[in-house]
Amino acid sequence: MLTKKDWSSISESDELVQAMKNNDALSAFTTPFCKFHPTYKMQRAAGIKYDYSSMPSYADRILVRSNQEGSRKVEAIVYEPIHQFSTSLHKPMRGLFFLPDRKIHFDPNNEPKAMIITFTHLKGKKLRPKEDILHSDINPYLQFCCDARCVKMSKSSKDRTETTYTTDRPTWPTQTIRYKVDLSSSKRHGDEIKDTLLHIKCMNEGIRGATVLGTAVIDLANVICKSVSKEEWQQREVETYFYRGGRQTGKLYYNIKVRWEENE
Repeated sequence: MLTKKDWSSISESDELVQAMKNNDALSAFTTPFCKFHPTYKMQRAAGIKYDYSSMPSYADRILVRSNQEGSRKVEAIVYEPIHQFSTSLHKPMRGLFFLPDRKIHFDPNNEPKAMIITFTHLKGKKLRPKEDILHSDINPYLQFCCDARCVKMSKSSKDRTETTYTTDRPTWPTQTIRYKVDLSSSKRHGDEIKDTLLHIKCMNEGIRGATVLGTAVIDLANVICKSVSKEEWQQREVETYFYRGGRQTGKLYYNIKVRWEENE
């Protein structure tokens, strides 16, 4: 297959790609398609000269993780090994990637606004506990956190849900989590709202304290870009994933509503 450069057939047996597809390792990441010879185990010389004491393998990769949604995501323009490298048993990788525009465009005729983000109808599914915990021992709750100074929890809202007991499919149908994003504050303090992430931790309340089952990430820049031209905007049954240690550990569903208001 190597002599024929049958990269598609080789990729079907790629252990890393299979592990990522099965959510066994690095499942939140992607890696570009390998259209080159394996990078290990090489002789310490320029070019492609294998040391056949080990099976040739794709042991050198570039992994990418992006929170960007939409039609344009991180894309590999150049992805290749450096064959001239001669001082290692590996051929190092180099890549050139397209990064989507993260700039948020506001109407220049309007003053900066604040927005109220409300999360409702929260629920989890298929939560995967640590191997030494039974599914019947899961007592989950959600913990919301954001470090950006321009993002503050509403006074009428708590930063966590109530605990549900003995279930890996928890629901919080009556609880509301609400944030205010002050864009003028972001400008004053230098916070980069385009890089602001909201973390939602799924916690397991146990006898010895709480442990993290997984963490979901919401990119607030994406929320702003989708809603900026509307006075009110909402999405129902949004699906995202919890991750822990590179593995997918469950799903999170929620309704989100955005309301824009003028800063006082």
